[in-house]
Amino acid sequence: MDANGLKVSKPGVDVLTASMADLLLDSNAQMLQVLDSGVFAGVPQNATRTVTLPDLGFVPLVYFYPASGFIRATFSGNTVEFFSETAGTWSVYWAIFNVPRG
Repeated sequence: MDANGLKVSKPGVDVLTASMADLLLDSNAQMLQVLDSGVFAGVPQNATRTVTLPDLGFVPLVYFYPASGFIRATFSGNTVEFFSETAGTWSVYWAIFNVPRG
């Protein structure tokens, strides 16, 4: 480790000349981070749940996983709305990451 950070290369590759593809770790690289996460559970049919996204200067990547029901996610401005027409209740897990949605 030096002023350039900590780097670990693949076996047999000189860490001083390694390309990004040959590095196993680079402390200067942007790391994927979860900024916020949660779950909406037992939501009634036709109900909407909204998550307000942080103002990061870009629209962040939002991952969601339906725990039950068919879930639709709609992006509008700095919000994500989850909705389901599934009969009965529905649930969804969601997470917001520090990378732009693209």
